[in-house]
Amino acid sequence: MATVDDLLKALRPGTLAIAPEERDRVQALLTEFHDCVVARRSANAQVAYESRLGASGLVSGGLDSAFDIFANTPEMVALRDRFHIAGTNRGTVQARAALVAQAIATGTSRVVSYQASDGLDTHFDNWADDQFVNQYVGFRGLASIIDHLADTPHPTSGQSMMEHTTILAFSDFARTPLFNGNEGRDHWLMNACLLLGKGIHHGIVGRSSDEGMAPVAQVVDGVEQYIKPEHIHQALLHDVGMPPDTVDLRVPPYLDVLSNA
Repeated sequence: MATVDDLLKALRPGTLAIAPEERDRVQALLTEFHDCVVARRSANAQVAYESRLGASGLVSGGLDSAFDIFANTPEMVALRDRFHIAGTNRGTVQARAALVAQAIATGTSRVVSYQASDGLDTHFDNWADDQFVNQYVGFRGLASIIDHLADTPHPTSGQSMMEHTTILAFSDFARTPLFNGNEGRDHWLMNACLLLGKGIHHGIVGRSSDEGMAPVAQVVDGVEQYIKPEHIHQALLHDVGMPPDTVDLRVPPYLDVLSNA
C-alpha cells in the first residue's frame, strides 16, 4: 500500500451494489467451484478461495476506521501529532509509519514491513544536505511506532503490544566510509541492522574493522564466519521456536543477538 487511500480502498466495501439474490447466486457459484473435483486438485484455486473469504472478513469488519488517519476524530488527531503528520499528503513516510503502528496495535496484522525513509540514494553532494535529514525522519518514525506500541495494551497478557513485538530495521545496502569524487557516498556491502523488542540482546553485537569498515568474522556455532542477513533471519526464527529448516537459509542462527539464547 503506497498511501492511506490505497489501504482504505482495500478495507472498505466497493461502490458496486447488487441485489441480495444476485449476491447469493454469485456466492453459490463460487462455493460450487470451490467444492468441485477439479478445483480441489489445484492448490492455487484453494488459496484464492480462502484469500477471498479473508478479504471479505476484513471489509466487513469495519477496520477502515483504525486506518483513516486523516479523520477529524480525537484519536486520529492524537495519532497525527505522535507521528508528526502535517498537511494532507497521504503518502509520506510519517503516514506509512502510522499505518504500520495501527496494523500491529489493532491486531490486524502480525507481520508488517514498510519503507521508513525516502531519498537516501545520495551519490553526489546531496549527501551533506539530504542524507541526515531523511534518516532523521525515518528514525523518528520508528521511535513513534515504538511509543505507540508501548502505550497500547496487549489484549490478553496485561503487557503492552511492544512487549509482544520484534522490530528489525535495516537497509538493503550501506554507504562507503569515504566520500567519492562527487562528495557523495556509493553502495557498500558492509552493513548493520537494528533489532529491538523482548528477548533481543541490549547492546552492540559484532563489529566492523577499525579501518575501511570491512567486516570482522564472528564465531557462530563454533565456527568463525562473516555474519549475513541469513544468520539474523535464522536467529529470529529460532526465537519464536521455528525449526532451522523452516527456510532454506543454509546457515546457523547468530544467537548472540538474543538475550535469552
